[in-house]
Amino acid sequence: MKKISKALRLFSVIMSFVLALAGCSGGSSSASSNTNQPAAATASNANESAPDETVYEMRLVLQHPETTQHGKNSLKFKEVVEKHTNGRVTVTLYPAGQLGGPDKEPQMVASGSVEAMHTYNGTIISLVPEEMIYDIPFLFDVEPGDERLIKAVQGNALINDAISAGAERAGFKTLGNAPTCYGVFVVANNKRPVQIPQDAAGLQIRLAASEMLKIIIDSMGAAPVSIAASEVPVGLSQGVFDGLVTTLAYYHDARWHTKYITTNFATGGSYPIYVNLNWWNNLPQDLQDVIETQAMPELWEYCYEAVSPAEAEVVNLMQQDPYNVEVTRFDMDDPAIKQWVEETQQKGIDHFVGITGEVGQAMVDEVLKIRAELFG
Repeated sequence: MKKISKALRLFSVIMSFVLALAGCSGGSSSASSNTNQPAAATASNANESAPDETVYEMRLVLQHPETTQHGKNSLKFKEVVEKHTNGRVTVTLYPAGQLGGPDKEPQMVASGSVEAMHTYNGTIISLVPEEMIYDIPFLFDVEPGDERLIKAVQGNALINDAISAGAERAGFKTLGNAPTCYGVFVVANNKRPVQIPQDAAGLQIRLAASEMLKIIIDSMGAAPVSIAASEVPVGLSQGVFDGLVTTLAYYHDARWHTKYITTNFATGGSYPIYVNLNWWNNLPQDLQDVIETQAMPELWEYCYEAVSPAEAEVVNLMQQDPYNVEVTRFDMDDPAIKQWVEETQQKGIDHFVGITGEVGQAMVDEVLKIRAELFG
């Protein structure tokens, strides 16, 4: 009897265990089909209707203080981007080279250390040579403050598409230019007025690293020298070098005044905003659209409206006390000067096309076409 009782008890335990397993399995399956699926669908519907409130930070580096036009343009960029994205993109500025010099900017953006830079094209042309279109000698020579040519070129689809393609190959997204000036003047110096190219012969001229500017300085018989910007005031006052090349606004704001200046624009002014391409591609499409179609056009108009009168006014101010700079311009109707300009420009075009190929030639042709339409 004890053996039978033990067997019955063992049988009962086994059957209870089997029924319990069956019950648990059946209960789980039922809960999944009757409750879990509708809950998942409800969550999905909620996600579809909920707005994306993710905030994306764009850290932007620039070399100039916020009090300069370059800095003011960057501040305006921050304002319009945050406004048009309703705060979903925030822009944090690092002005005055806080994180490194201009040669470090492309590396910082490419590596993702920061997301963007408001720079000048000289920092990027080794990676995006299409940007060099603005440096071709005298291609952008206009009266100071005349924005028509630079504005037309910077809004041109062919030019922008070529630069954008070059930027993407290098891992960047370009948002276009936020100009702080329209060109780089021919030369300023303390020795004598330069009214024809030969007047610059023998002068030692400080210039930033630029193949195109070197072509121009060499063609005038002057000697290019490399001097850090921080050393320019002392170098000028002590006669370490005779003169320099830069933009009109920077020349005046930095108080780099000399006795003489020739204000023809030897090259154009390009101050693009570049963004890390991976960061940009991970930005929602709606934010990309409002930045490109709303924020940037508002920034461009602000820049042109600010720069045009300021650039012309700088030329007036530098001639007054206490600066008393003597201002001259090349007579572009003079046959000898005209020939020199054409020859120098062709050297620049050959250099540009040699690097960029057919795309570069198409860009040059487009700018020449725009020039002809504007000025005949």
